[in-house]
Amino acid sequence: MKFRIIVTILTISIIGLFVMVVYQSNELMEQSEELKAQVNELKYQVTELKYQATELSSKNKELKETNEDLEASESQLVTFQSDTNKKLIECLNEGIRNSWEIASNTNTLTAYSSFVDNCNEEEEEADCNEKEEEAECKEENLKKAIESLLNAEGYVQLIETNGNPLYTQVTLSLKGEYIKFKTNKRVRSGAIGINNCGSSNPAKIGIVLKNKIVKVLDKCNTPGSKSVWGRIQYTN
Repeated sequence: MKFRIIVTILTISIIGLFVMVVYQSNELMEQSEELKAQVNELKYQVTELKYQATELSSKNKELKETNEDLEASESQLVTFQSDTNKKLIECLNEGIRNSWEIASNTNTLTAYSSFVDNCNEEEEEADCNEKEEEAECKEENLKKAIESLLNAEGYVQLIETNGNPLYTQVTLSLKGEYIKFKTNKRVRSGAIGINNCGSSNPAKIGIVLKNKIVKVLDKCNTPGSKSVWGRIQYTN
């Protein structure tokens, strides 16, 4: 009788131990799965941080390049304005009367526009035969001068995806469409996200300063968006 009781107790104990082992094993498996999930989450976070670090590095590099471009462009603008002022003073000091000489010496789009306005006033009083010959000569000289001034071409975004224009229209007495940008704009070899609009791999080729007048040669619309890019002529 005692033996049967002992056997029964041992059996119950073994079963209890087995149940505890199974329970602990399940607990350990659940904890292992949780740890694996945490490790995977940490790996994802590390990958995300690496991506963000790469993005920040790329943006810092781009900002550095932009600052260098702006410094160089601002230096060019200061030099250009200084040279233009000197030429204007020289024109005044020398008492130059001829409107074409003034325009070509000043060498700006505004000056050439004023020249066209002056020519139109002079031609109203000129002889008809003289008017045709002089007009052809002046038009050819004007075309060459503007092409020489606007000596570079490239692509710039004119309108953002939300329809916001990045430029203001400029009225000049010259052929073509002229605009000036509200902020400094990077010029590229092609439009971003538009096929058959310049280079398929658009790279940075220059910069146009705020309020600098440029000529629009062509426009490219972005499919499914309000964004518009333009091919422009600008002074490099």
